[in-house]
Amino acid sequence: MEQTQVDLCQQIKHTNDDKTVSEYMQSIKTIIDDLAMIGHDLTHGKIIVHALDELTPEFKQMKVVVQAKESPIFFEELLEKLLDQKNSPKRDDTLKDTTPPTAQFN
Repeated sequence: MEQTQVDLCQQIKHTNDDKTVSEYMQSIKTIIDDLAMIGHDLTHGKIIVHALDELTPEFKQMKVVVQAKESPIFFEELLEKLLDQKNSPKRDDTLKDTTPPTAQFN
């Protein structure tokens, strides 16, 4: 059954349900490729906007940084940055787990 442009665009909005970053971005890429096959090419900017829109809250800072960039970011670069963020240790968590040093003076 042939998918329409509207169906594929709607799928983009529901691609992040319980998926890893790689799975999510692969889903986006597949939908974008399907759209291109039916003659509806998206600009790099629109691709990035769609990908950012459905990210989970843990990527809020990444969304802000990417949207604030003056130069465009491409899909592969966005994937790399998302994977880097996902795989890097969270600073807040490491700070919370650290007990501050104390001294007892007599």
